[in-house]
Amino acid sequence: MLAGNTSRGLLPAGVRFLWWDVCHLASWWVLVGLCASGCWCDGEKSFPSTQEWERSSRNLLPAHWPVEILPFLYLGSAYHASRKDMLDALGITALINVSANCPNHFEGHYQYKSIPVEDNHKADISSWFNEAIDFIDSVKNEGGRVFVHCQAGISRSATICLAYLMRTNRVKLDEAFEFVKQRRSIISPNFSFMGQLLQYLAGWAISVNKIMTRDQVTSNSQIFLPRPK
Repeated sequence: MLAGNTSRGLLPAGVRFLWWDVCHLASWWVLVGLCASGCWCDGEKSFPSTQEWERSSRNLLPAHWPVEILPFLYLGSAYHASRKDMLDALGITALINVSANCPNHFEGHYQYKSIPVEDNHKADISSWFNEAIDFIDSVKNEGGRVFVHCQAGISRSATICLAYLMRTNRVKLDEAFEFVKQRRSIISPNFSFMGQLLQYLAGWAISVNKIMTRDQVTSNSQIFLPRPK
């Protein structure tokens, strides 16, 4: 989370945490407003409807299990990553460990991708977005399933899932956020990570617009995001 040098330290603990929650929420809605204006062109993909998602039996998981974001993409915590029974029950074949300290418990059984970032305002998680997305796509193309986790499954791992949805489904941050939050209600990427997601979104929008200009694509043509070289 953002570190502050205000008088937070002089407030009673309960008031201090409430103050920070309110500020964090307010900052998030500012970011939502910035991206809600839309910077994608026509031809956007969309997520499955809530009804379609609810019809998937894989989403009727017991409480306290990892959640299915997409049929090949799951999100959860370090606790889930330590439960081989859960991972096997979900058909997980690979894990993305978005932390510097959480161990990879079953390296002999699953494929691992480590993203060693801390959950603070100094961490550059965006430099890992393309690598994580390529890893997820590679597992998907092999018919596998990826479980993305950090310590709590709230900030870092959620950020990676949001980046994946934004790029591969060409959706804005607020839509991706709502989609994931419906499945794991406790997600809350820190303020810096939200800003990095917005910058990532803007970067891809610029790339798409350049391609449209170069190829003289009409507004109703289907657009595919370019892959990084």
